[in-house]
Amino acid sequence: MSWEYRGSPEETCQVTGPKEILHYQPVDWIRHGAQIPTELLMHPNWPPRHQHAEGFLQAVKVHRRDERRESMVWQQMGWVPTAHGLPAFIAGEQVIPAHEDVTVEIKTPSPETSLLYGFGEISELNWKDAADVEQVRKDFRTILDTYVRSEAWSDPAAAAVILAGALRPCLPLRPKTSIYVWGPKGRGKTFSAETAMYFWASDKSAWIGKPPGSAGDTLAYTEKVLSSVPIWVIDDLAPSTSRDAAQNKSAHLEDTIRNVFNNAAKGRSDRDAQAQERNFPIAQLIITGENQLTTPSARERTIPVHIGTGSLHPDHKRTAAITELAASDGTQARFTSHVISYIRHLASTEGL
Repeated sequence: MSWEYRGSPEETCQVTGPKEILHYQPVDWIRHGAQIPTELLMHPNWPPRHQHAEGFLQAVKVHRRDERRESMVWQQMGWVPTAHGLPAFIAGEQVIPAHEDVTVEIKTPSPETSLLYGFGEISELNWKDAADVEQVRKDFRTILDTYVRSEAWSDPAAAAVILAGALRPCLPLRPKTSIYVWGPKGRGKTFSAETAMYFWASDKSAWIGKPPGSAGDTLAYTEKVLSSVPIWVIDDLAPSTSRDAAQNKSAHLEDTIRNVFNNAAKGRSDRDAQAQERNFPIAQLIITGENQLTTPSARERTIPVHIGTGSLHPDHKRTAAITELAASDGTQARFTSHVISYIRHLASTEGL
């Protein structure tokens, strides 16, 4: 919207919201989900009322009709249907395939964190082109060499679980089983979980030294995030000096593990006693903690990975190479885009 007021320079702002707001007068737009910038709210003649409101709505509906376009807007990441048949995959602000007309408006409790998700530099692959296929092979071998063959983890099963968890969201099936990385402080639990996040980085520095979630986050926050991102790490379930605080944290995380497994979400109501939208989990969940889970119903729904003394290779160059691979070349995130592209290729050629 643009306007002038008493000879002042023209001002412009953008009002966003669901199409349903056009059914109501502007005075009711906020109540129906519109986002109105402060500069427009501060205009002395906003909102127009009575007959002015009717004329305003008519003007909005006829303005530049030939320039309008429709696009799908999604508020969660992962696989989404499109108007052209094959689903697209969203991570942060990036979409595979890049040319798909999909608008992304991810609304998580932490928008700045949402922007860290992505695939780095997406390259359009032709699966009939030998050079493109060889690039995929090269990236795959590099990841295996760096994560597994280097013995960065002394137990190859630990490396395999980290890799499997990192790439699990690529499959068009909701993850059910969480990964629980546990062991003493300072032995590499956070690092292990962080290396899975490198596969979902919008740029080369994303996620390095900054796991997305914490054991101190509220249950409502965690629920909302798990319903909108492909993978999430809850870091540092540590013993607390307060027995009640420790029990509350453990209960919170055990509830989260069960919700992920059962595709469950808590029902809540707003202050007007109206039911709120429920946030069903779609993310692959990775949790780090110092102690083993004790509740059977939670423990049985996780894959445990023990990281203790000697679990990481004593030569720090082996583990540093994993972070360097992400920081220098973005290989992990690029390989994620390869996997998603290949799944779409199989779906188009074999009807999977």
